[in-house]
Amino acid sequence: MDFLTGKRVLTIGHARPQAEATACLASAAECRTQLSEYLTQLKKPGSDLRIWLRAMRQAFTNFIEAGGPNGRRFGPGSDSRFNEALAQLRDQVQQQADEVSVRYKLSGLNLPEHER
Repeated sequence: MDFLTGKRVLTIGHARPQAEATACLASAAECRTQLSEYLTQLKKPGSDLRIWLRAMRQAFTNFIEAGGPNGRRFGPGSDSRFNEALAQLRDQVQQQADEVSVRYKLSGLNLPEHER
């Protein structure tokens, strides 16, 4: 999970301007690719780790899809849509990371809090 700690899409604060969307979408795509690579390396098809990594990967996919083709749904005037998708992504990734951390006794992933 170390690779997630420095990813812009997960570590920038809440209430971000739409101008951050392109960089966040690129960051999410990198995370999704890395998680896919990890999944191909796992030998046990039904392991809990595989389930958690798939759920994390799906969270990144959902964020990217929320942006629409070429991120157009996160275009000018879409600050609230962008921030809601960002909050959902972080919540989903944090939940999965917490489960992995507890199960494997790892240090957790501490993402920025967001206002509701």
